[in-house]
Amino acid sequence: MFWHKMLPHEMEHPQQPYQLSPLPDVVVISPIDRTFNSTTGDNSSSTNNNITFVYSSPDIQLVNIPEGIDSSCYGLTVHELVNKSTDLCYGIQVNELLKHPTNQTQREQLLNQSLPDEFFDKNMTGHFDKKYLLQYLKKSHYQQLQELFGHVNYSLINENNNQMSTECSNSSSLYNDFINPGPTRFFMIHPCITVTRNVTLVHNPAAGLDGDTVFALQLDKPYSNLVTTANFNSKMTGGIWVELMCQSLNNATALVHKGDCSAGTSPQFPLPAVGDRVNVTGAYVIDIREGGHAEIHPAFAMSILS
Repeated sequence: MFWHKMLPHEMEHPQQPYQLSPLPDVVVISPIDRTFNSTTGDNSSSTNNNITFVYSSPDIQLVNIPEGIDSSCYGLTVHELVNKSTDLCYGIQVNELLKHPTNQTQREQLLNQSLPDEFFDKNMTGHFDKKYLLQYLKKSHYQQLQELFGHVNYSLINENNNQMSTECSNSSSLYNDFINPGPTRFFMIHPCITVTRNVTLVHNPAAGLDGDTVFALQLDKPYSNLVTTANFNSKMTGGIWVELMCQSLNNATALVHKGDCSAGTSPQFPLPAVGDRVNVTGAYVIDIREGGHAEIHPAFAMSILS
């Protein structure tokens, strides 16, 4: 073993192995508390609906980003932005990708020119991990859950909705398998919603190192505003991303997944196939780490309808 004698300048200014940046904040800048009555198809604020969901399009924004944005990033379309360096344009990129397409014309434009999923897999995730991951992982699991749910009164939601209470009242145990769920990796919009439609893509659980089965689910009209611009990449093609946690062994080496599935609390689901019509209940979140797409993650219940 060699002993390195520290020089005077090293003692005064010890080297820091990592440069930690403060985490940016995610905020909602328009109301998201509108509800939908699935029986009548009308928007309503009543708490007596058979099923209460969040179907409006929330405006979400990343704020207090502790890094500069290059002037060349302003005034670009979303397709131009994904071709720019994430180190230069990160905050603007996320804010554009967080937008919810609110009409069919916008959705068709995005479908006709899908955003490259490589941009999300490498640029956005890589940038988040480089800048924020270590700071984020310093928070305890308990603290992350407290921040994830924020002001949401989870028990009250269950009490006001019998159907949701059945499927969601015991769902909190799933978060024991979800070691690092908290902000700003995820932003919770609603702790429990149910969506229905057809599967368009499935990732085999054996191929997912974190043990999750993931699939894209095209959404029926009442749910179509739940997706963000980031969902219109060449992998999700405008569908919401659904994650069935811990369907196989967790072999991930990434710090963000370390410890996932160790509690053994996640239920096992039948593996859906492309074309299946499914009903999924779970937490409605935005994945900030991977660029701002909308997910049902974790899924609490799933049934294959046809």
